[in-house]
Amino acid sequence: MLKFRPVIMAFLILPLFLFRPIELFAQPLEKVAIQFHWLEQFEFAGFYIAKEKGFYSDAGLEVTFLPHEIGKTDVVTAVESDRAQYGVNYSSLIKDYHKQRSVVALAAILQDSPMVLMSRDDADIKSAADLKGKRIMIGGDALNAAPINAFMFRNGLVNDDFIKQIHSHDVNDLIEGKTDAITAYISNEPYKMQELEQGYRIFDPKKIGLSFYENILFTTRHEVQNHPDRTKAFVDASLKGWAYAFENIEETARILRQKYNEQGKSYQHLVYEGYELKKLAYKKGANLGELSIEKLKKIDDAYRLMGIELSQKSMDEFIWNEARPIKERRVQFTSEEEMFIQNRLIKAATTTNWAPFAFVDHENGNAAGIGYDFWDEVVKTAGLNTQLTTFDSFLVELNSLKDKTQDVIYSSGITEDRKRYSLFTEPYVRFPISIATSKEENFIQDMEQLKGKKIAVGQNFTAHKMMLSAYPDLKYVLVSTIQDGLQMVSKGGAYAYVDIMPTLSHSINQFGFTNLKISGNTGLMFDMRMMIRDDYPELVSIANKVILNLHPDKKQAIINKWINVQYQQKLDLTRYWPHATAILVVVLLLLLWMQRSKRSAEAARMAAEAASRAKSEFLASMSHEIRTPMAGVIGFANMLLDDDLPQESKEKVLSIKSSTNALLRILNDILDMSKLEAGKMEIEYIDFQLRKLILEVISQTEGARYSKTPIQLNVNFSDDFPSSVNSDPTRIRQILINLVGNALKFTHHGRVNINCELNYDGNGERVIKVSIKDTGIGLSKESIDNIFSNFTQADSSISRKYEGSGLGLAICRRLVDLLKGDIGVESKKDVGSEFWFTFPYIETTTDLMDDKENPTDTDYKALRPLKILVAEDNRVNQLIISSIMEKFGHTVTIAEDGEKAVSALENSDFDLILMDVRMPEMDGFDATRIIRQMNGEKSAIPIIAVTADAVTDNVTSCFEAGMNGYVSKPIELMKLLTTINEVMGEEIHLSL
Repeated sequence: MLKFRPVIMAFLILPLFLFRPIELFAQPLEKVAIQFHWLEQFEFAGFYIAKEKGFYSDAGLEVTFLPHEIGKTDVVTAVESDRAQYGVNYSSLIKDYHKQRSVVALAAILQDSPMVLMSRDDADIKSAADLKGKRIMIGGDALNAAPINAFMFRNGLVNDDFIKQIHSHDVNDLIEGKTDAITAYISNEPYKMQELEQGYRIFDPKKIGLSFYENILFTTRHEVQNHPDRTKAFVDASLKGWAYAFENIEETARILRQKYNEQGKSYQHLVYEGYELKKLAYKKGANLGELSIEKLKKIDDAYRLMGIELSQKSMDEFIWNEARPIKERRVQFTSEEEMFIQNRLIKAATTTNWAPFAFVDHENGNAAGIGYDFWDEVVKTAGLNTQLTTFDSFLVELNSLKDKTQDVIYSSGITEDRKRYSLFTEPYVRFPISIATSKEENFIQDMEQLKGKKIAVGQNFTAHKMMLSAYPDLKYVLVSTIQDGLQMVSKGGAYAYVDIMPTLSHSINQFGFTNLKISGNTGLMFDMRMMIRDDYPELVSIANKVILNLHPDKKQAIINKWINVQYQQKLDLTRYWPHATAILVVVLLLLLWMQRSKRSAEAARMAAEAASRAKSEFLASMSHEIRTPMAGVIGFANMLLDDDLPQESKEKVLSIKSSTNALLRILNDILDMSKLEAGKMEIEYIDFQLRKLILEVISQTEGARYSKTPIQLNVNFSDDFPSSVNSDPTRIRQILINLVGNALKFTHHGRVNINCELNYDGNGERVIKVSIKDTGIGLSKESIDNIFSNFTQADSSISRKYEGSGLGLAICRRLVDLLKGDIGVESKKDVGSEFWFTFPYIETTTDLMDDKENPTDTDYKALRPLKILVAEDNRVNQLIISSIMEKFGHTVTIAEDGEKAVSALENSDFDLILMDVRMPEMDGFDATRIIRQMNGEKSAIPIIAVTADAVTDNVTSCFEAGMNGYVSKPIELMKLLTTINEVMGEEIHLSL
């Protein structure tokens, strides 16, 4: 029996490994604690959310929140004693730092302090001077109330000028006249005053330039030095929690009210807190949690001016390096890396002829290019001792690294064979592998078009190896240089030459191949890296640190220095098929109706209100009735494009889709003008990639040109033009589409130049300026005077020759006005026009990563299948939505109206409902209201409105009825997938 014991034990243990792998092998969570400086409320929401949503556990942490006891808790002592590893405190941490206490600031949750002075609005306190001799309740000591004390000091008031009272933290004392003013949080006490219907007056230090950080997350020097990974994990998870809390304030308020609400605040109060604190957390030009050494120095100076004794210790060691803005962040090297830097002469290699990445300037004999400039940043930042060797042959250059006579090639792509003898840095730039052909060729939309044709490619170039791997069946012709490849295409020896886009663009211009153009992309992206000998891993980590630390503006400046993008003609898709007669009649009726509505603007107030309601109902109805068949046309066109159609048939389908989109744009113009005239159009300020948006608009509008003759289309960005801004991308895109589309529509020969620059307005404020200059038909002086008016085109002949609603420029003017910018035109008949517009330059508060260009359904995958109930009465739309969802593996059940949708949900379980709004028997609004009144979990099922109603009032009605999201018809795939992710609260569909 004993000899079988090992076998028996193995069988007993085996199930544990089969069925409990996570418990057996998962790393235990590290236990840490955080001490707050006040009671539970939205002020600490991000930390609570990081725990509730699993951000801390995902980071390997088990976090405990230590409660605050008024008058007893010393946050710094709690952290220094290791009772808590992290704490949250006021800007007064600066004094603790000067007193040699071991504090390191990790993040500033609030970029501005919410602390203000508040008095009753019926008191005789109308300015700071009126506070003299008054009773003021000030909470905390002078340091914790620093913004208020600085405010008093700035206004010439010292402690003897007012009567300081102990703060009761009860607004009733202010209301009942027991005090004249109190220190308050802008997110707290004003709400209480509103609840009690008591007016109040706020004195805000921020209004006079006194900006103090608040809610500073900190730790000890010991924690940062001995647990750097844990520190970073904690900060990253905490900021992720804060970002989620501010993006989902209502949900966060519900969680706080249930679990973290020792003060007993109402849901409405917590929501109010959330929105007020969000304003203070996101400040122009600063990332969430960011700490600037410059601002801290100003706070330090403010303390000194108030007479607080501080040491002369530098503030540099007070801030955790990761918390600094990128431009202030220091690159920190390890002791091993420092030794490597001091003891090595680094031999760098460059080719002489690979412009614009790595080449030699023949005028001065110096190395130049994108790669050289990035390498120069590494050399200067790290203090490397280097020498440079040039090579005419890239193959010889590779061999020099292989035999270790050279140490680094600063411009290279990564391939499997090179990985055998070298190491690679992270990429510092990324560009598409593009295709150059004769100008006579159409735009290449599919790599299938290259099959059977000779494709020239540089032998052993990275593009060559990438193409062989991705498209092994193509017929390749190997050449030694880029010039040889382009020459072969120019003389007809090859159909196309393939290389990196900037290299193609630069070489076509440099070598004068005026009969060639860039005709498309291969779908492959080239990552430019530094290639380093395999026994120098220290140099790889040094270079990576510098590359990753470079400010995005610096990176973009290097790229802009060497690349002037010139976009060539794409396939002309402007052969419009006849529009449906009935739809055209409806559109014309809409135009006439709006003109009549315009003339009746002087009608009496009641009549105007009735007309407005009728107009909204009419537009909503017409929007639905027109968009529904258009959704079917576009949906089936997209389905046809997924099939393997002959090229001629594919172009016809594209023309159908283009025609429908043109009609949709007219309808959108009408709806937009209606919203603008009603004052219901709002500007949404978000961070977005402006350069990318401009290039996308140019690509889209060029693909839908009216003229079939070649037009040279150029876009130029000034060196200081920002890659990203904070504004409304939807409205800016709309303006650009109108202006660029008009320039192309009215230009039959010559060129269209688009210039983008950072400029200044008449008040000296920075603005973005975009001008579109063409060599088109131009405008007469009479036409210029009213070109921005509704339903206006230059003259009747133009309106007959060129289609359009005549609303485009009128909408542009109104949108620019909403953006607080300006718009204008200079033109000369038969010479050309230059339209321009400006809008304020607001810096972004977040770092934006590049997205995939023009993603399609093949760029997404579903992480898990869903059971989806589709409430839709239109048979065509049923087929389209089912086709889209089933392509991702989801199961779809159709309900023809709201009543059937309710019944289906009662009898079965679903993960999601896609709900049409206008349906017979029972509409989507009533169906949603009934569902929300069901018992149990079914009442909370996510519901997305998928509707042809695009009028703002009806969109709002969707959310008021209890729907969680909104997608308009015709359906945009990316919008639908991202909306599903949002309402489901998880990444159901992942972008590849």
